Amino acid sequence: MAQTPSRRQPSASALPAPGRGSRRPARRFLRRLATGLALACALMVGQWCLNAARFKILVNSLDNRVGFVTSLKAFMANVFISAITPSQTGGGPVQIYILSRAGVPVARGFKLDHAAAVQASVAEAEASLNGSGRIVLRASGTEPLIRVMVEGRDAAQVRHTAETIADAVRIAAAAG
Repeated sequence: MAQTPSRRQPSASALPAPGRGSRRPARRFLRRLATGLALACALMVGQWCLNAARFKILVNSLDNRVGFVTSLKAFMANVFISAITPSQTGGGPVQIYILSRAGVPVARGFKLDHAAAVQASVAEAEASLNGSGRIVLRASGTEPLIRVMVEGRDAAQVRHTAETIADAVRIAAAAG
């Protein structure tokens, strides 16, 4: 009959103290986890600041002065809105558009509906925006002005479109 070799029992000095040896790897893991989380948070804040700086540069290029803190607030609002919308992937419905406004003085009683040249200018401008913006023309309720508002993604195109429509309104208002 063959004997099975007996297992040797480790001596009491070779065993870790109860609850002591198992804490070292856990503490090391928690320390590494905390370091990783701190690094991830720092990188995220850095990305937010870079995007806010990019937004500030964009707005300042449009001759509007805005501070860094204001641009950071605007960017964070955009991040928040994008996160709570159903289609947050792919840009979501909240995107920044450039707005150009112009007020064209006209005589009291001027009707936009009767200005065919203005309507043609608006139709041409809407075609040039190619569905990536909008145009609003309305009479002011407080002064004899026609308000021209153009929104779009390209600042130069938006500014040019607003000026072109405003010029058409000026010509139509001068013609009577």
